[in-house]
Amino acid sequence: MWSLIFFFIFGLIIGSFLNAVIYRLHSGESVARGRSKCFNCQQTLSWKDLVPLLSFVWLRGHCRYCQNHISWQYPLVELASGLLFAAAFYIFFSSAVVSLIIIWQFILSLILISFCLIIFVYDFRYYLIVEAVVWAGLIIMTAANLFIFQISWVSLAAAGAGASLFFWLQLVISRGRWLGSGDVLLGLFMGLTLGWPKVIVALVLAYWVGAAMGLILLAMNKKQLGSRIPFGPFLMIGLLVTWFWGDYLITLLYG
Repeated sequence: MWSLIFFFIFGLIIGSFLNAVIYRLHSGESVARGRSKCFNCQQTLSWKDLVPLLSFVWLRGHCRYCQNHISWQYPLVELASGLLFAAAFYIFFSSAVVSLIIIWQFILSLILISFCLIIFVYDFRYYLIVEAVVWAGLIIMTAANLFIFQISWVSLAAAGAGASLFFWLQLVISRGRWLGSGDVLLGLFMGLTLGWPKVIVALVLAYWVGAAMGLILLAMNKKQLGSRIPFGPFLMIGLLVTWFWGDYLITLLYG
């Protein structure tokens, strides 16, 4: 129980950092240097303004200095990160048997969650996939699969090439109307992270979730037919779900 609480709080802290990364990627500021500031009045924030979740609640969603509204992105990303970190701990350590490979899978899960949240939020807000972030995640996850988990490079290469080719063909056919070049790189990221055939499960899930969300937005008159919807968030949902439950889903789908 205490371990779950610890990783939930740890996830909240990482979520706060991820929010800063997302903001600085968009503003062009250095991710590694400088203290956090209000995006409106540029006042440097103190520690009591930066306590994950609690500061947002205490300040009622407004900057302490200029009273400008703080985006709901900040508490939501922190909460999502906390819940996902705690869920990852529960998934990997709920059984009594703990091995070195399980510890590595858990650590890689926390890293993957962080990359997926950055990609999800940035594409959702700005309709853009930051390729530097994807490349960093791709290199880390591929190296882990090859050297830690000893997954065949043939399986990884086939999955990465197949997924990226799948998106590249859509990009060419639609002339960029359906998706962008960043989605092609995300396909490579997903393939080299999940391998074959899990990447297929992740892609199917992403399209199912994307189609369902599109229908919901149409029914709510939030979008019209032909409106642009960022696809990166759905790919990240498919990636994370398959990372944690891919074997179960493959058994469920294919027997």
